[in-house]
Amino acid sequence: KKPLEICSCAEYEMTNVELLDKNMMEFYFGNEVAPGGYVWVFPKSGNTANVGIGISGDLAKEHGPKYYLDKFIAEKYPRATITYTVYGGVPTAWGLEEIVRDNIMLVGDAARQVNPISGGGIVQGMIAGEICGKVAAEAVKKQKFDMKTLKAYRKKWDKRLGKNQKVIHAMKNKFMKLGDPEFKKTYKTRYCYYAGAMANGIASEEMVIALGKPVF
Repeated sequence: KKPLEICSCAEYEMTNVELLDKNMMEFYFGNEVAPGGYVWVFPKSGNTANVGIGISGDLAKEHGPKYYLDKFIAEKYPRATITYTVYGGVPTAWGLEEIVRDNIMLVGDAARQVNPISGGGIVQGMIAGEICGKVAAEAVKKQKFDMKTLKAYRKKWDKRLGKNQKVIHAMKNKFMKLGDPEFKKTYKTRYCYYAGAMANGIASEEMVIALGKPVF
C-alpha cells in the first residue's frame, strides 16, 4: 500500500569481478546509483561476488532496480559475467501492529522485522526466531496456543528490538530527504560509498589506497 515502505531489489551472482579486496564488502550510495537505497558487492571466492541493489519503492516508478544495477555494472564491472539472478522485495516499515494471533506467530519479513534504513533483516530474524521458539516451546508444554499465551513473544520482541525499530523508522524518513550532490562535491568522489572488511577491520593497504583516491 505504501511504496516508501518497501525496497525493490535485484542481485546478480557474477564472475570475473575486479574486486578492490576479496575480504572487503563494498556499498555504493547516491540517487544516481540507487535512489533511496544502495548497491552492495559481497565477495564470495576469487573473482566471484554477489552484486545487488535495493531502491525505495516510491522511487522505482520510472526505472526498476535492474535498470540501475545494469547501469552500475556496465560502468564498474564491464568484463564481469552474470551466472545467477534474484529479484525480490524487502519491507522497510517499522513493523506490524499484530504479529501474534491464536495458533500463529509471525517472524522475519512476514512480521516486518527488518531494519527500516539498511533493509537488513538476518539479525532481527534470528533474534525473533529464538524468542518465538522459546515461547512456542512453553506453549507446547502448557498445551495453550491462544493469543494471550503467545503474546509473550510480542512483549519480549518489543523489549529486545521492537521499540528500536520505531526509532530507526523515524530516522529513515529524515534520511530519505538528504541529498548526495554536496557529499560528492566535498569529497571529490564519483559515488557516495562505504566499504569495510568482512571480519578483521581494514583488510589491506591496497584497500585504504583505493578508497583514498578522489577518482574512485
